Amino acid sequence: MSKREVSEIPIEGAINFRDLGGYPTVDGRQVKKGLLFRSGDLSQLTEKGKQQLFDLGVRCICDFRGETEQQNHPDPTIKNAQHVALSLIREEQVVDPRQQQKHVDELAEKSTPEELLKGVNRMMVDQEPLLRQFLDLVIDTEQAPLVLHCTAGKDRTGIGSALILLSLGVSKEIVMEDYLKTNQYADQLMLLSPHPAMDKGMEDFLQGMMEARTEYLDAFLDGIDQKYGSFDIFLKAGLGITAEQREAMQDFYLV
Repeated sequence: MSKREVSEIPIEGAINFRDLGGYPTVDGRQVKKGLLFRSGDLSQLTEKGKQQLFDLGVRCICDFRGETEQQNHPDPTIKNAQHVALSLIREEQVVDPRQQQKHVDELAEKSTPEELLKGVNRMMVDQEPLLRQFLDLVIDTEQAPLVLHCTAGKDRTGIGSALILLSLGVSKEIVMEDYLKTNQYADQLMLLSPHPAMDKGMEDFLQGMMEARTEYLDAFLDGIDQKYGSFDIFLKAGLGITAEQREAMQDFYLV
């Protein structure tokens, strides 16, 4: 797997913010830069950070976080950009290090990071109505430039990014490469935890939750294959995206 440079954009106050543009497709085209951005938490954007998003021309911010995450750490208002909330997982499945320590402790007692994240990511295959709503935003070119994000910018955002890139014709290998780039932001992600781990076991648990691992995204991609047979069938039969809509997406977002 080649190591492409991270399309990092240093937005002040954001974490794991990068451009999805620049990736090649299997038919020889390339995803345009400046139209699709992925990110982690945006609630700590400075005034400069807000201005940077405005200067990028952002028209839509798609927030995959749960209701509690959104209430406790609301996204800032960006001029000319609408905020769309699409919670992809159930409240009890959310592992935000800023949550009450008791909740994180309970999750750590019940499951390992691998079991928890593989299960959650596999479950997102069954969120077809929400995933369709998300792709409708992407298809609506009036919403571009668009930012998709969650708390870490890793799994929920990784799945949203995978949907976009695979729909545009980027290979699974490069989609996985993009997902794993989150690990280059480990120092930023660990800042999400306001309290140091109380013991080595909890430290390992939080590290496992913050890391991007191949098996985490594979749980989603394999789940699609198991349920539908292929991504193309999932897109058409599961999400109801027509060949004409997919072609229009590719015409707009590829060069």
